Amino acid sequence: MKRKYKILFSTYSAVGNDPKSVAFLGVLKRCIRLIANMGDDLIEPHLLNYGTLPADDPLLQIEISKLKLHSLKNTDDLKYFLNELKPDAIVLGEGPGSGKMLEISEAALKCNIPQVCIENYYGAGQPEHFKKENPWLDRWLLLGLPFDNSYGKINEHTYLCPPLFPELNSKKNIDVYDIVILGYDVNVAELGIELLHKMPKNIKALLIHGKSLKQYLINIKKLSKELNLTFAGFPRENEFKNYLASSKIVVCKSGFQQMVESLAVGTPVVAYDAKGGVPEILLAEPMRPFVKYF
Repeated sequence: MKRKYKILFSTYSAVGNDPKSVAFLGVLKRCIRLIANMGDDLIEPHLLNYGTLPADDPLLQIEISKLKLHSLKNTDDLKYFLNELKPDAIVLGEGPGSGKMLEISEAALKCNIPQVCIENYYGAGQPEHFKKENPWLDRWLLLGLPFDNSYGKINEHTYLCPPLFPELNSKKNIDVYDIVILGYDVNVAELGIELLHKMPKNIKALLIHGKSLKQYLINIKKLSKELNLTFAGFPRENEFKNYLASSKIVVCKSGFQQMVESLAVGTPVVAYDAKGGVPEILLAEPMRPFVKYF
């Protein structure tokens, strides 16, 4: 029987249950999607996630039974933890610029564990930039759109990959909306509703939210009075992709992953310029006509 590769995924997440905070789910979500796209007989996935897991996310609910979850109270224990776990490789959910990602990357380097890093693809200069900034990393998996490269291997160290979505299920009947609001943050939900109030009354919209938004739903419902707005929790992956693909506009925060997922299925974006998001100046030129910032 072929041995599975033991892979440790290092991620973080935060739910936006405070209007002054921003929800960060993309780094965790893209690693979970990568795991879901791998065969069960290929890897033994381990997850070291810093922060709160979004328990109401359908994909995580499916995949969590396959994962071995780990938590560390003290980062001084990292080297001991890695020596005990002995993973074949570590997948960093984003670049090790600072913080927890840098700490685990340093520990992995001392333990001589190969490292793969998932990052955003902004344009042709990214592969060389990443190699220059983090020369000790072994491979990069860049998620994005093929503006100036084809999908697949770019160079010895780098691969370009589309958003890790399932195939569209054209046979499945779903409701179609003119506008889909990814209201994981209160600010995005409120700004999306403000935008709807400036549009024709017959606009049909969907607000996707997580449990973290529950305490604000009464106020959001009041704000959406007289609007044709449907509220929904996190959909399944295939439903989510269908919602994005069939919508005319997606309203989201300026997270690279949210914007690219929408553009990848052909839907333009109105983005809330959120703290920690992608500044408009970093967007590749081909993206800019299809992304407008609040």
